[in-house]
Amino acid sequence: MPRYRLAVAGLAVPLVAAGCAKYDTPSGPRLGTAPPLSWTFPVNPQPLPGGTPTARAGAGASDDDLGPVPAPLPPAADLSGTYRGRAVLTFSTGNPRPCRDHNITAFSVDGREARLFSFRGTIAPDGSVTMQSGDRWLSGRFIGRTFEGQLWQRFPNCIWAVSLQATS
Repeated sequence: MPRYRLAVAGLAVPLVAAGCAKYDTPSGPRLGTAPPLSWTFPVNPQPLPGGTPTARAGAGASDDDLGPVPAPLPPAADLSGTYRGRAVLTFSTGNPRPCRDHNITAFSVDGREARLFSFRGTIAPDGSVTMQSGDRWLSGRFIGRTFEGQLWQRFPNCIWAVSLQATS
């Protein structure tokens, strides 16, 4: 037999053996290709206080299986005004000097539009807002006339916790 055929035959044996491996099944060991992996996790949610269910997990699921879903807190009816507070550094990589705490005095809301320097965003009905300016993102939520959120900067990588109160 020519040498190249021996080399091809030598490769075929491990390839066939890899495809015909032994694997265990609930009914005992088997030979052949293993079935695809599947993951199943039992879901037994605990009931939450208040609210009503709003979605089903799938066919045959009952409201008792899912438990009640609490309604999100609505924002204040009129969020317009100026907000002031602080951005406190919670994470930084590298040199923390450019990532210091900041006083925020220029966060303004007009109707459903929020603005802070070059950040601009529309406040969703649930009070949440996400804004981007270059490589920085500001996101959070209004609860009443308070804004709680997070400011993230890509380079240098810094994250601040933002807490603002309406002043007007």
